[in-house]
Amino acid sequence: MSLRLLIYYSKLMGITLDELVGKLEPDYQKSATDNALWNAIKTLNDNQKEKLLATIKIWKQ
Repeated sequence: MSLRLLIYYSKLMGITLDELVGKLEPDYQKSATDNALWNAIKTLNDNQKEKLLATIKIWKQ
């Protein structure tokens, strides 16, 4: 399969390429919170995503 096709399938299924090809870190477990965050982030426009990223950087300090 081409990378373009793999990307298409991962977007279609709402998962990452790692999940699609099965190369996740062994300790990683996707949670309901991960899914909720991802679904919320997908609905944001670029400006909103930049603001969210700036907010997260502030929280991490």
